[in-house]
Amino acid sequence: VLRDEDKAAARSSFRTPLVFSVHEAKGLEYPHVILFNIVSGQRAAFSEVCDGVSAKDIDTEELDYRRAKDKSDKSLELYKFYVNALYVAMTRAVQSLTFVESDTAHPLLALLGLNESDAQVTAAASTSSRQDSKTPSRRSSGRPAASTPAKSTPRADGSGTAENPSASSWLSSRTRR
Repeated sequence: VLRDEDKAAARSSFRTPLVFSVHEAKGLEYPHVILFNIVSGQRAAFSEVCDGVSAKDIDTEELDYRRAKDKSDKSLELYKFYVNALYVAMTRAVQSLTFVESDTAHPLLALLGLNESDAQVTAAASTSSRQDSKTPSRRSSGRPAASTPAKSTPRADGSGTAENPSASSWLSSRTRR
């Protein structure tokens, strides 16, 4: 989740105490990462971030991402916060990255190549405990994972179970090292 205030909803939806904010997960890696309403929870801010950006603008090996020439101009700080938070969240995943979003029509998700489909999610029910959160995670190497967001496998199901939270759709992207 992006903010600590969002943890309760994620814990309830997934029936687990193992929910971390982006800030808490920074510098760590996990085999599988689920980003829960990270974009939908801050719809207006992420809409501003991607306003005027096209898929062609980001379809490159290296993005040109610089600070404003005037260092005293703090008007871009909000954009920087959200872009960095999304980058940190997405690069925690070693094997798989899944977005669970209530607003699947958000323009940022389309820019990332994530689109809702009619595929269903099937997951075995399991429980986790606070003790599981003490299991050591791997330290991040500091390098972004190679990803294939345009070839993602989106999933959606509004059944309302813990494996398929209601009012949310699954948008999945694979990462690999």
